[in-house]
Amino acid sequence: MANNGTMGTGDGTQINPFAPPSADDDVPMSFVTAGAGEASALELRLDVEAFVGKRAAYYWRNWKDALLGEGEGRAIGVHIPAFFLSFGWLIYRKMYKECAILFAATTAVGIAITLAIGESHILERGVGLLLSLLFAGNANRLYLRKARRIIADARVLHVNPRVRREYLARRGGTSVLALFFVFLGVLGLGFFAGRLLGS
Repeated sequence: MANNGTMGTGDGTQINPFAPPSADDDVPMSFVTAGAGEASALELRLDVEAFVGKRAAYYWRNWKDALLGEGEGRAIGVHIPAFFLSFGWLIYRKMYKECAILFAATTAVGIAITLAIGESHILERGVGLLLSLLFAGNANRLYLRKARRIIADARVLHVNPRVRREYLARRGGTSVLALFFVFLGVLGLGFFAGRLLGS
């Protein structure tokens, strides 16, 4: 009988170990990879490589223990580029929702500081540095969370490995074009803001 990605429990119930969790924050990190032994580490690595694209070896090295259920709770690396280019890195990796959330959070923190104590460039820079450090320390974990969700969707939608990896490549990878357009948008907003303030 063909293996459709499901596995049995003791009572005969069929479950899909790669089905996406209903509430990510309440589910252990090993939930999605509970059947990793059956699916094989090689298959999982190929899925990760298809999703990540460039620098897949780096991410696999940092993610493999967590994905295979061998390193729950263990740190999975500090991402240096994310420290210096947090928004740019998120856009480059097609994490647009996460970028919007980070932008809203940093903006809210800046407004809160201004309302509480007035303008303080030193404090704002210190808080900005702290936020960058926190983000860099969690960037790999944040990207892993997205990878898990997309790979889980792919394993449900596409049993055929070739089709699944084509899907993962489309949903993941990088986008220099998106980064370029966002950069142009920021320049345009800055230009018009300067014209309005100067008029």
